[in-house]
Amino acid sequence: MILPPNADKAWDKSYLNMVVQGKSTLTPSKLLIEFKRIKNN
Repeated sequence: MILPPNADKAWDKSYLNMVVQGKSTLTPSKLLIEFKRIKNN
C-alpha cells in the first residue's frame, strides 16, 4: 500500500498506471488537453 497509515479511506481507490510512446503534431499542452478530453468521455 502506498497510502500513509492514517490516510482517509476515500483515498484508497484503484487506478491504472501506464506509459505510452508515440508521435504527435500537437504541442504538449494541447496533447494533455486531448488526453483529458478522452479520459472524461
